Amino acid sequence: MNQTRQFIGYLIIFLAASMMWQSWQQQEESQEKANKSLPESASSHVGSVAGTTSIEVSPKDRIIEVSTGLTNINIDLQGGRIVAADLLEYKEQKNGLKPVSFIGQDKKSYLTSQFGMTGDTKVLFKSNYKKYSLSPNQEELKVVLTGTNSTGVDFVKTFTFYKGKYHFMVEGSVKNSTDHAYNGHPYSQFRQFVMDDPSTGKSLYQRFVSATRFNTFTGVSYYSTQDSYVKLSYKDMDEKQIDKNFVGGWVAVQKPYFLGAWVPQNNQAHHLYTDQKLYSEGKVYTAGMLGKQVVVAPGEEFSSSSVFYSGPEVTSILKGVAKGLDLTIDYGWLWMLSNSLFWLLDNIHKVVQNWGLAIILVTCAIKGAFYKMSESSYISISKMKKIQPRLEALKKLHGDDREKLGVATRELFLQEKVNPLGGCLPVVIQIPFFIALYYVLIESVQLRHAPFALWIQDLSAPDPYFVLPILMGLSMLYQQSLNPKPEDPIQEKMMYFFPVFLTVLFSSFPAGLVLYWVTNNLLSIWQQTHVAKRFGPKSS
Repeated sequence: MNQTRQFIGYLIIFLAASMMWQSWQQQEESQEKANKSLPESASSHVGSVAGTTSIEVSPKDRIIEVSTGLTNINIDLQGGRIVAADLLEYKEQKNGLKPVSFIGQDKKSYLTSQFGMTGDTKVLFKSNYKKYSLSPNQEELKVVLTGTNSTGVDFVKTFTFYKGKYHFMVEGSVKNSTDHAYNGHPYSQFRQFVMDDPSTGKSLYQRFVSATRFNTFTGVSYYSTQDSYVKLSYKDMDEKQIDKNFVGGWVAVQKPYFLGAWVPQNNQAHHLYTDQKLYSEGKVYTAGMLGKQVVVAPGEEFSSSSVFYSGPEVTSILKGVAKGLDLTIDYGWLWMLSNSLFWLLDNIHKVVQNWGLAIILVTCAIKGAFYKMSESSYISISKMKKIQPRLEALKKLHGDDREKLGVATRELFLQEKVNPLGGCLPVVIQIPFFIALYYVLIESVQLRHAPFALWIQDLSAPDPYFVLPILMGLSMLYQQSLNPKPEDPIQEKMMYFFPVFLTVLFSSFPAGLVLYWVTNNLLSIWQQTHVAKRFGPKSS
């Protein structure tokens, strides 16, 4: 029975780790989308833009650049689209110089975003300057674009950037100087371009979709008072399109650690739509919100506004932008436990100023919370080890009579007050915390590229020298030696196989997760050794 519980415990760890390894590998693959060209398409809700039948990246002479200190924004004068949003405080690579480009038209990102009034997508806007910069003594910066469509309707887009903020306001206005009415809608939308890669047998689109199935969420999401928070993967958008009305809320595009969102103002009624179109080069996914139809009579004006957020998934920041936006921090099915773990990690980090040390202290806190339960389990293990000679004697006494052996074994357990399954608890208790911390590490942007000490300079990436995985494997083997040996030779081999296999598996896991497991193992070894001295067999 003792050997069975050990086997079950290691099997649970094996299954959980295998699932998480698959998720981690998919997480890595989702960062590798690449190609050189983009198709320009149009949602039927919003209208077409220049180059609908061609492949085009916005030329530099059409781009205006805006620097806020936190972000660099590029706006294409054709339609007033946001075609780049570089997050200056976050780098693509650890110790790298290139900032994260959440929105962009380079080989790392094929995402653009736009807000305005229908009919303005064909307008070539004008701007007073090619470059704008929010100076340190400015609280806000306004960028005004003006243009006229082919029928003579005037459009104005006003971007208002704020000091120290990742979000900014966009106001779209229509001034009807013609002799006929303008009919249109306010709109806000994202376009995600997913290109085929001709150099492989599998399209980049197929790789892109498959890479979003098991990792933290990548795709489109929206929020409304009716539905609360809803996620739509790109696979979902292949199978069905959203077409519904709601009041207020927002629409967003999510990637690991970062997101972009449109939040229409004044609690307006909107129509949410999604769309996907297949081109020879790949697919274009569109998600947006369309406001109520407005009629602007000759000589009249109309304006609408929306807040655009492009930045990190940080709870305190997202809560200040829109209700429910913080729900985009995807901690998986153990989100309540993950939230609690991150809260504890964050508060400890504020004191110790080191995320690795915070992980160690959180591990100690978890171990302390379950100390008595673990102690009971280790007492059971020690008692099992103590009565092992008597169990061997019973086997010799009853031979192949399994019925008598079972009765005698149960009587011995009752006499010695031993629970043969009690030793499973230390292993089983760890699993939910193990999985919850995994999601915290791969989803919390605060731990992205966070250093610990010595060679561990990124807790969200694998240990480059495999020291922590090896320490984890050795500590598991030592902890295993504290338990009674399995009677079945095959089971004994399996018990030694699991630590070796998990060492290899964990070598590709985030270093922070392995640090948690190593710390937990060392604390468990200390506690089990302490209990064994009190309740285990005495050395002669």
